[in-house]
Amino acid sequence: MEVLVKVATKFVSVLKPDQRNQLKHLMDADPSRRVRIRAHTILLSSQGTTVDEIAQIYQARRNSVSSWIDKWEVSGAEGLYDQPRSGSPPKLNEKEQEVSKDLIKAHPHAPKRVLALLAGNDGKNHQFFQPQTACQNGWLALETRQEICQIQTR
Repeated sequence: MEVLVKVATKFVSVLKPDQRNQLKHLMDADPSRRVRIRAHTILLSSQGTTVDEIAQIYQARRNSVSSWIDKWEVSGAEGLYDQPRSGSPPKLNEKEQEVSKDLIKAHPHAPKRVLALLAGNDGKNHQFFQPQTACQNGWLALETRQEICQIQTR
């Protein structure tokens, strides 16, 4: 005799209209793709979509989806955002990061030019940047590095 075991699943608590509106707004307008996915996950769960189905939709692990639901239940919308992670401190301060981002946006296909500008080889005063240390791994040491370019070390 074959015994079928049904895996227990969880769903979010009943959402209030303001929570539903907040989740729809996050899903549509938040700049973070992860937050948009997590907000949609909560909405799907509130409509009866199982954790396994949501995991399949987003090609995520079941435990991750379950964790998103748990964080929503405990912290609400704040629980959908990533928490700061440990790691080395940024090489550039906030002002330097802004200058760097502006230069990358102005020259998206010219990473060597951006490095020269940041190193102060353009006659302007951007000498806070040291291209040898900031690009040792071949990447611009910025938050937007994945979206912009990879500098190949030779």
